[in-house]
Amino acid sequence: MFECKIKIHSENAQKILKSVEIENRGYVESRIEGNKLIFEIKSNNFKSFYRTIEDLLDSLSLSFNIMKE
Repeated sequence: MFECKIKIHSENAQKILKSVEIENRGYVESRIEGNKLIFEIKSNNFKSFYRTIEDLLDSLSLSFNIMKE
């Protein structure tokens, strides 16, 4: 089993989560705690695990660039 947890502090946590949630629904568990975005990824297949992380990071990068953080 492959597991990853990503925590990101952001003043725009709600907006960023809303923008990436649809893309990652079913693949990434996501939530907000205060001003922190928390993403959890689990998979039995490394290739799928890697692609999910890559997709999440690409989505987050785009969202942060739009928000100019």
